[in-house]
Amino acid sequence: MVGIKTGWDRGLSWEECKRILDQALAKALNPSPSVADVNSLGYLAVLYTQLYNGCRVKEALVAVGGWLEDGQNVREVRVQKRKDNKYRTVIVPKIIPRDAINTLALKVSNIKVYANRLGLNTHTLRYAFITKCLKEGHNPAVVAKITGHKRLDQLLTYVQNREAEEILKNFVPGAGGSPSVDGDRVEVKK
Repeated sequence: MVGIKTGWDRGLSWEECKRILDQALAKALNPSPSVADVNSLGYLAVLYTQLYNGCRVKEALVAVGGWLEDGQNVREVRVQKRKDNKYRTVIVPKIIPRDAINTLALKVSNIKVYANRLGLNTHTLRYAFITKCLKEGHNPAVVAKITGHKRLDQLLTYVQNREAEEILKNFVPGAGGSPSVDGDRVEVKK
């Protein structure tokens, strides 16, 4: 990665986000875990749920909380940020054993702090999921349904911003993209 972006999108791909979470999981599953490691397993369960479902952190937390209570990993959760009381399906990936998670530490604020320590932002995981789905050619209307977007234009903004940045990087010599068709030098005649 060339530089770390700030704000709600860190510019990471789905694969980069997964790699970061997998590294954190490997560290947290060490043979003699500390309290911080035990707490991080719960945070990771929520973050993996976000990454695999494209949901908001609160939606992932509700899904993980329900899974911890009754063992059912397929959940119907209320879509956050919508006033029409719509629900969406969220599937908690069975990556972390339920009995290893400390439920007392599972709070949105703790999860956000943990994600930032990993170099992530909880919304970056949602953005990465949406971008991956659309780049793989999935129908934007279906992706909007999965992610709980009411309007398709909101969803497309995620990918259009990223694509615009990639096009610019590939177009401008020395910006980190591929060289232009005519080579990687631009000459200005006087």
